[in-house]
Amino acid sequence: MFKFTPLVAAMLVASAPVLAADNTSEQNQIGIDNVAEVLQSGGSGNMAEQNQGGFANDASIEQLSSFSSTAVQNQFGNFNDADALQRFSVDSTSTQNQRGWDNTATVTQTGSYRASATQTQEGSFNSADTTQTTAWQSQANTNQDGDLNEASITQVTSSFDKATIDQDGDNNDARITQLFSSGSVAEIEQVGVGNDAQVAQTGLNHEAYVYSNGFGNTVDVDQDGNAQNAFVLQYGVANDSTIKQTNGLFGGNNTATTEQFGTGNSADIFQDGRDQTAKTTQVGSFNSADVDQQGKGNELYFGQNGIGNELTAVQNGTDNEIVGLSVGLGNSVDVAQDGRDNLASVHQNGVANEASLTQTGASHLVNVTQTGWDNSAVATQSGYGNAAYINQNGWNNSAVVTQN
Repeated sequence: MFKFTPLVAAMLVASAPVLAADNTSEQNQIGIDNVAEVLQSGGSGNMAEQNQGGFANDASIEQLSSFSSTAVQNQFGNFNDADALQRFSVDSTSTQNQRGWDNTATVTQTGSYRASATQTQEGSFNSADTTQTTAWQSQANTNQDGDLNEASITQVTSSFDKATIDQDGDNNDARITQLFSSGSVAEIEQVGVGNDAQVAQTGLNHEAYVYSNGFGNTVDVDQDGNAQNAFVLQYGVANDSTIKQTNGLFGGNNTATTEQFGTGNSADIFQDGRDQTAKTTQVGSFNSADVDQQGKGNELYFGQNGIGNELTAVQNGTDNEIVGLSVGLGNSVDVAQDGRDNLASVHQNGVANEASLTQTGASHLVNVTQTGWDNSAVATQSGYGNAAYINQNGWNNSAVVTQN
């Protein structure tokens, strides 16, 4: 459970009756029907400044029982709304700048220590929301340039957290949620139109970085456990990446990376265990990768270049490895590993080649190379220390290997 240090707790308790109120408020309004409200009570060194230009703008700042808090809100345009609430906080800072039409921004920092939130919006009909509750040294930064963008950051009962959302374009949506976390970092950057990214973290010391550039790309990252790492890079149209990381009692430290360049590519990585690594790279259109890792020390590195290539990989056990590359059209790879120290390598270049590999046991090696079209390779290994090499060149070749 998160706890304030004795010094911080003492300052929070003593702030209202002991610290002298040295509040400062400055409000400037130009236009018609503007509304601005400031309430500062029981703090020390508080300062609130609101500037509104246009008409029908609404800004409200409330700082209660806080130490050295600062809230600054600037609005230029029409029908903008900004709201900042800092309660029982120490050294909290909130800065909001809005330029455009009908933008809304809300910052809430309650019971947090040295929390800081900055929200900047340029354009029309943008929405930004930041909530930091019972957090220690949390930071949240939102920057939106365009129209109809939505950004939401929530950090609850967490410490050392940092969350950043940067969106440039129209109709983008980004959400970061960090609950009961310690030392977690999440960053989302989206450029273009209609991109959607979501990062959810709970546990300890997670890191997630998302970058999407294009139209209609989607990202979903879910991290639970300890020291999980997720990296997503997207360029193009309608690409989709999903990463879910979890672990048991002694798990964690998994790393997942998806890179997509093109149209309609799909990558799905699931990791449960510890010290596992998965990286998929997709260039082209409508390629799909589905990776499932459960165990310890498993590794996967696979690339797809072309149209409609498919990868399905399942790793159970310890220190298994899958490497490969599919180049062309409609190639498929299916690999299942259950055991330890197994290695599967697949290289495809052509059209409609298929490779299906199964390894159970320990210390197996299978190497498949396919060049041409409509080739088929099936390899099944069980027991210990088997090796299989399959090389196909041409058209409609078929190979079946079974080793016990």
